[in-house]
Amino acid sequence: MVEMALTKQNPYIQASLVKLLQLSAEGTNHLKTTNMATNFKTFESIELNEGIQYLYKADNGYGASIVQHQFSYGGKQGKWELAVLKYSNDTDWKICYDTEITNDVIGYLSEKAVNDLVDQITALKPDETTAQ
Repeated sequence: MVEMALTKQNPYIQASLVKLLQLSAEGTNHLKTTNMATNFKTFESIELNEGIQYLYKADNGYGASIVQHQFSYGGKQGKWELAVLKYSNDTDWKICYDTEITNDVIGYLSEKAVNDLVDQITALKPDETTAQ
């Protein structure tokens, strides 16, 4: 009963459960186990604007820029800003404004929200122009 209430209130949970059921029905056994263990603070980081930027590249050609500094949305409040990235190779990327996740950067995020978004980015279908 609790699970049904959660899925009705959160479309991301509902979509994740539908995908999990589809993969289970297909007999797919390659689910990533990072959903509960993602920690963006383990990603490569650099100093940026007297703050920090974490960069992440998923196997699907997408990634994330996660920042917290004086100019980021929520940075002064200790919150995080995330941009979905599209990589053209291992080091070159551009902010991607046309995913199902967002069409802009997302600010004022908690660490848990960032980790959840990283999991969603990892689950995006590869774009044929960026897939490695």
